[in-house]
Amino acid sequence: MPLAARPSRAAVGILVVLAVGVLAAAVYKGTVAGGSGRAGGAGGGATTAGAASRGKANLWVDTDGGSCTRSATPVSYDSAGACESATAAAAQAQGGDRVYYAPGNYEDQIIDGHCYTDWVTFAPAPGARVSVDGAMGGIGPNAWDLDGGSGSICHVRIQGFDLTDRIYVEHAADHVDIVGNHIHSKVPPSVRTTWAQLAGNGVNFNTKGKEPGIRHVTIRDNRIDNIGFVCRGVGADPKACDTDDNNPSWGYCIYDLNTTQLTVTGNTISGCWEDAIQVHAASFRFTGNNVSNIENGASGHQDGIQIFATTPRTGAVIEDNNFHGAIDTCIRIQNHDRYRFVIRNNVCAGTINSGLDLEHLHDSTISFNTIGVSRYGSNLSGQRSDPASVPSNDVVEDNIFMPASNGCGWTLAGSGHTYRYNLLPEACSTPGCAPGCASTAPRFIDASHGADMRLAAGSSGVNAGINTAGVRRDVGGRKRPAGATSDIGAWERQPGDP
Repeated sequence: MPLAARPSRAAVGILVVLAVGVLAAAVYKGTVAGGSGRAGGAGGGATTAGAASRGKANLWVDTDGGSCTRSATPVSYDSAGACESATAAAAQAQGGDRVYYAPGNYEDQIIDGHCYTDWVTFAPAPGARVSVDGAMGGIGPNAWDLDGGSGSICHVRIQGFDLTDRIYVEHAADHVDIVGNHIHSKVPPSVRTTWAQLAGNGVNFNTKGKEPGIRHVTIRDNRIDNIGFVCRGVGADPKACDTDDNNPSWGYCIYDLNTTQLTVTGNTISGCWEDAIQVHAASFRFTGNNVSNIENGASGHQDGIQIFATTPRTGAVIEDNNFHGAIDTCIRIQNHDRYRFVIRNNVCAGTINSGLDLEHLHDSTISFNTIGVSRYGSNLSGQRSDPASVPSNDVVEDNIFMPASNGCGWTLAGSGHTYRYNLLPEACSTPGCAPGCASTAPRFIDASHGADMRLAAGSSGVNAGINTAGVRRDVGGRKRPAGATSDIGAWERQPGDP
């Protein structure tokens, strides 16, 4: 995997077992020089003989179902006492329970209106491979449906599954943890099939107007990929998928209509038909993710992150992420005034149209980002439809903005900014940038397709930034500064780097 694709905090090459008790999904933490990075659950691992017998849980689910008997202390698998579905198990579960699945292929798992006082974890038994399909290959877009329509979903964790349709959280929910799963389409995006391709979105949130809404959601260490459009045979050919079937509301790897608090961390996200994530959350954190190849959809914007709704308004954090491959815009924030955002330690490199497309941010920080060569460059500006709405009082420092093939590599509008210590190889980007700004193009170890965006030995930008309180690591989790002064850009050159 290219270094530009490697998420942050990948400091050592060890296996980390994502566990509550003992759970199935393992994630490899790659080193800076190799490995796959920390993000991406493997979907439960390989099935082995007697896999279910190795774990103990308060409740068990299998494909046949039995008496659905809960044990106050975790017990080994017994088919006679197993539940037939998540619905049956959730009705018996109590806070703090583990619900294990025996190996097998399951259909649409539903938890309806259960609010627990402590986490209840639904996961494959250790060593078991468990797949869940919305409708076993047919119509039905939900692999997991967490439905708070009859009450609320509280303290539910979905961990370690292989899912060929979306996780759908609807109506009311509080404390939902989605961790270590592999969520994907039945076939890759843009492939035409003669049957429904239904993996409309990877993870979908929709309160449908119910209060108090969806709160405290974490999406972590999952692999979300090949999320295709939904085909229902309504296009020109009723027996096949074609572009007329595409619904622009589908095909997002993460589609957040209206959560209150959303944290997305440590995921590998690729091959989305539309955006990697479209955000409406009032409180939003996107950290340590590996995002690539977002380029297929019909909406016109296939972005890493797209924020255009009225929320989030304040305090969003986008940090330590790697955007690479083919992407329209890595980070797009449009419409509405927004305050105190942090956009820091991100790499955006590959075949990209724009790195950062940011509109009227105020009192925000844009620092230690490496933006590779792009088609249209990056900007912090007013809303295009409202030229009077301009950004103000932002800190823009320690960034690399490489040239654009059309226009300037970086454009800054507004007033009151702290604009310093940036590498800006194009002259049109430099006015007003002082002190510490330079137009000398940096040299990277391997900039082809964003393969390795670390600064090469002797490059401009090395030891040329400023030390910022609270910034102690680079995008790869390595010490910053490595010497007396921080480097400019997302990577901090270390002893031993080539």
